Amino acid sequence: MRKIMIMALLIFVSCKKTKTVDEKPRCEVIQELKIQAVTKGDESAYGTYLDFTSQDRNYYDVLTISLVMNQKYKTEKSFYQIFRAMLAIKNEGIYELKKIENLSQADRNYALHYLTEGAKLNIVNCQVALEKVYRNGYGAKIEFNKSDSIYKILENNKAIGDFYRSNRENKNNVDEIN
Repeated sequence: MRKIMIMALLIFVSCKKTKTVDEKPRCEVIQELKIQAVTKGDESAYGTYLDFTSQDRNYYDVLTISLVMNQKYKTEKSFYQIFRAMLAIKNEGIYELKKIENLSQADRNYALHYLTEGAKLNIVNCQVALEKVYRNGYGAKIEFNKSDSIYKILENNKAIGDFYRSNRENKNNVDEIN
């Protein structure tokens, strides 16, 4: 019962009626997407919710929904979104990997846990971020062996492999992508 009340509170707190989507108030659309995502594990609704809220700066809400999607449904997107939301919360909405150092050690470990678990599941966003963390020592010690291992995986990725292979000699160029 307590979880339902917290969820209902989050739904109503994040509601803004200034914009509409297909004649529905934007907040109603977001509420429906949240409910579909957390009650049914609807990954499409979760993805659309993330798209709708990407500019809202409501990172606590994104973190909460992402944690539910991760713990209850193991949704792939949730691993990276948890990491990203934690960084944004602690850095006034700014998502930069090097700002992971602004997190407390406990929060940093928690965020890196989700990033690492996502990388193990071959979630590209997690792999990209984790490679940079290890190569640059953002919030962790520099570990070139781990960075190189992940980099090789990214070089073999069909979607971004060419970019990684072309920057093998100057890996700092890949820092420009998120």
